[in-house]
Amino acid sequence: MPHRGHANHPKLFPTVKTGVTQCLCYLLALLVAVLLIVNGSHAHNTYPHESHPEPELWQLKGIVAALDDPDPEVWVKAFEKLSNYKLDQLKPPLEIPKETIDKIADLLSYENQDKSIQSIVRGSALKALGQMGAAASESAPQILPLLTHSDSDVRFNASSTLGEMGAAAKDYAPQIAKLLTDSDTNVRDSVASALESMGAAKDYAPQIAKLLTDSDSDVRGRAASTLGQMGAAASEYAPQIAKLLTDSEID
Repeated sequence: MPHRGHANHPKLFPTVKTGVTQCLCYLLALLVAVLLIVNGSHAHNTYPHESHPEPELWQLKGIVAALDDPDPEVWVKAFEKLSNYKLDQLKPPLEIPKETIDKIADLLSYENQDKSIQSIVRGSALKALGQMGAAASESAPQILPLLTHSDSDVRFNASSTLGEMGAAAKDYAPQIAKLLTDSDTNVRDSVASALESMGAAKDYAPQIAKLLTDSDSDVRGRAASTLGQMGAAASEYAPQIAKLLTDSEID
């Protein structure tokens, strides 16, 4: 009969089973996060990182010049053109002048009797600033008030734009993180993504972990992928993330 040791003697390796279990949970959590990212389970991201070409100098100058037009619909067309190009890593002579960025930021408070035009101009300006990434980070203070706007689409665009600025907007993470409990699912999703892009998500891991049981499947998926990207720093949430393997609503 195999020797099992004395019952009164301590086990030589009392933590092996626990350690293996924790390791497996952690690996499983990372696997879930990767699967969620690859399968694109999120209906609403910050502005999608599609493949954008760099603009030619003449194209950029033409778009910038259009912002001097008195017609707001021309501004919106210019912003749409800007969104077709890669703007966050431009190098001289390709650059968007600071005065142009400031002009776009000023349009965040644009007023028009036609509220639909007003909304379109403001939203287009936000997206244009987001496309510029860190280069537009000086406009962040003008974006902050929009995080508490009554329109959820504005809050969504504001948090997305700040997220696109990455670490350059990290100082504003506390204001953005307040929206992790926003009433709108798209906003909660966007905020978790923005915090990850800024490199600030680890500071709000407990709040993000609460979204693992959110009523919206996209938000649950976003929370899992955001926590998964934290690696060992979020290992304590591995069991909760692992439960999402049986979540039929997450594709």
